[in-house]
Amino acid sequence: HKNHGRIFLLADSVSSLQLLKQRIEAKCKGIKIVETATFEEHGISDDMILNRINGAEADCVVASLPQDKEELFVQQNCKRMHAKVWFGLGYKKDWKQEKTWLEKVKEIVSGGTQKTK
Repeated sequence: HKNHGRIFLLADSVSSLQLLKQRIEAKCKGIKIVETATFEEHGISDDMILNRINGAEADCVVASLPQDKEELFVQQNCKRMHAKVWFGLGYKKDWKQEKTWLEKVKEIVSGGTQKTK
């Protein structure tokens, strides 16, 4: 499929988005980030963000949002969103703390625990 592996990153703030993007690019070499957006840039305009997600032809949205914003956005827009997968990471201002979400996903996928450095 021509769009296989296309990721859209969505975060609450520009600074959170930058940290998330850096972390993904450092840890996941095969992932293609096709577009990004923040609620900080667009305010509460779901339509603008949804248009960017659909316009990017993303397979997956990776989101780092406060729970209430994420739930409301998904609930209001899931039927109009073309991305097949929504991966909510929870909200973190600093992605350098504790076990990373990537380490948690690898742990789930491998079926066991992984030692972190």
